[in-house]
Amino acid sequence: MAPVDIIKKAQSLLAKKEYAKAANLLEPNIISFSNSFQFHYTLGLSFLYLGDIGGAELYFKKARNIKMQDVNLILAQACIFLRKGQVDRSLSYCLDALDIDAQNPYARRFLLLLKKYGDTEIISQWIYNGKILRFYPPLPKKNPVFSILAVFLTLSILGLGVFFFLQKQNHAQVQRADLSALNLTLEEKANSLEKDIGTSLYRYILTVSELEKSYKKAQDAFQKNDDTLSQIEINRILNSNASFAIKQKAQLLMQYLAEPTFDSLKTKLQYADIAKDPYLYLDCWVLWSGRLSNLLRTETKSEAQLLIGYEDMKKIEGIVPVIIPANIQVDETRPLEILGKIQIVDSAIVIKIKSIYQAVYDFFFLFFIKFLKNKKN
Repeated sequence: MAPVDIIKKAQSLLAKKEYAKAANLLEPNIISFSNSFQFHYTLGLSFLYLGDIGGAELYFKKARNIKMQDVNLILAQACIFLRKGQVDRSLSYCLDALDIDAQNPYARRFLLLLKKYGDTEIISQWIYNGKILRFYPPLPKKNPVFSILAVFLTLSILGLGVFFFLQKQNHAQVQRADLSALNLTLEEKANSLEKDIGTSLYRYILTVSELEKSYKKAQDAFQKNDDTLSQIEINRILNSNASFAIKQKAQLLMQYLAEPTFDSLKTKLQYADIAKDPYLYLDCWVLWSGRLSNLLRTETKSEAQLLIGYEDMKKIEGIVPVIIPANIQVDETRPLEILGKIQIVDSAIVIKIKSIYQAVYDFFFLFFIKFLKNKKN
């Protein structure tokens, strides 16, 4: 086997998590690759994931002698110090990596994990239960050569499916419940506002015409299957100087709003708009893409920070706490799209997630998100 092919073969084995095979393939060729950074780094990575810290440390040191300023290597050495319980030394190496590349996503994630879980006792527990792998360098990605045709065929089918679905949505209006009983009566219109607003606090002070317009918008949006717009107008009314009778009818209308799916949510809300006036968007649903940070799992749920719009690691549109049901499995290292409901906890926006979508391939996911965003525009 040619020298370059040996390293590529070992990286392919690592991608398939066959660490022992990768180490066994490389180790007999140490003399031939004495000046190869990639050889020693790959061999060190094999031993690190095998749990052989001595072997990993040896080959990472040899790789460092060849190439001093490689971020992944420096962070791999930081992992060695974590395994030894030397958290301060690990932090020092992490900061060295950030000095080389301040925007490196692996280095930034490593620092966030250290800040949150860098206690020596926690690290000891993580070494025991395997969670220490969260700090480890990323493994080589699988070679997509043999699956590229299948992926593009899937993309084509998906694209056609989405196209025909959207076409169907445009031409087929779902019939909804007849809520004519919730129309405002003449008496309710005549007494639509609270008489004494001096003793109460309202987020929105509406005129009679503004209130009637808002209520009509809520009804019309419901009949058009746009429950997001309906919920916004309901919130406006519930937080306004509207009379008790009208607020009661708005709450009845709210009971008819349906939970959306990924493909049925009509109005896509932007984080920037919600952040300006969270209470106007309470109980609305959002469809956002991005990445998770600081994932913490318990028996009943998982909590994390969603980095909105950061699926391609270029720009963060906003950061919001999310609550994930325990039955939903998620990989925090990969991009995702979430469908969730807006809640407000201690005056802060929190998203209670209903569903999560993560593609098998990251580039497949990014293509899909880009397609949907272009469709919105």
